[in-house]
Amino acid sequence: YKAKKKKAKMIGKYVMGDVLGEGSYGKVKEILDSETLCRRAVKILKKRKLRKIPNGEQNVQREIKLLRMLSHKNVIKLVDVLYDDQKQ
Repeated sequence: YKAKKKKAKMIGKYVMGDVLGEGSYGKVKEILDSETLCRRAVKILKKRKLRKIPNGEQNVQREIKLLRMLSHKNVIKLVDVLYDDQKQ
């Protein structure tokens, strides 16, 4: 038995981890901020899937806008938004 070495995937300053969950818009994965060493969760959305959902892209933009404005102990904090123009 030989353990497979998994190459760490970096996106920006984040090291991608395992999938935590999946929804109709995409996946949620664990990530590690390589600068602060904080564990976080990332929501990965596929543009292709969003285009199939009525108002999908607009709904996501609205969610991002609202999360940026919110600051409450019972609501997750939006830390960063990244776009990958290479992937569709």
